[in-house]
Amino acid sequence: MTKRREFTDKWSKLLFGIGGEEGQLVQEISTIKIPEKTWLLLTEAQADKLVKSQADLMKQQAAELKADPEKALALEKLKKVKPKSYSELMVSQLKTFLGIKN
Repeated sequence: MTKRREFTDKWSKLLFGIGGEEGQLVQEISTIKIPEKTWLLLTEAQADKLVKSQADLMKQQAAELKADPEKALALEKLKKVKPKSYSELMVSQLKTFLGIKN
């Protein structure tokens, strides 16, 4: 949303329009909508925790996939066929790890 300075009557234009303020930007508001299922909005503490434990998470995931090759194959297929569903799965796993509840 954008608000610009506008003088509606001749008297206001005469008093305030001398300096060329008409049309000048007064306020601008931007609203961002983050997709809940495929993006993860983190606090600084959660981001730090994720960065610090990233190596451990990757090792744990690799061990799980090595122990269950069928699951690994299913995940690879999901990643190629339905990337949005794969992203939703990864985000839900990260939410579980970080203790984020919706």
